[in-house]
Amino acid sequence: MHEATLTLEAAINKDMVDLICGKAEISPTVLEFASVDYVPIRTHKKKRIRKKWAKRYGTKAVNRKYEAHGFARFNDAGEYEFEIQKMYKRGILI
Repeated sequence: MHEATLTLEAAINKDMVDLICGKAEISPTVLEFASVDYVPIRTHKKKRIRKKWAKRYGTKAVNRKYEAHGFARFNDAGEYEFEIQKMYKRGILI
């Protein structure tokens, strides 16, 4: 399994978020984001051949969409935190 880190920085108005979320300290939230992965155009079951084919035929960019289900909250420093409970790729739990 691969590990990934997602860091987002944004100026968030806490009063506006409290107005939208009903001043809830913890609220269930779904984040949707996309990433670009580069995959070989042709594949082979043997790694040695797959590497040669990737060099010969090239790679293509594939857009992948992810959903992260979790809880959003503000900490004591006024920063927005998101704790991921479940992660989905193409509707499948990963």
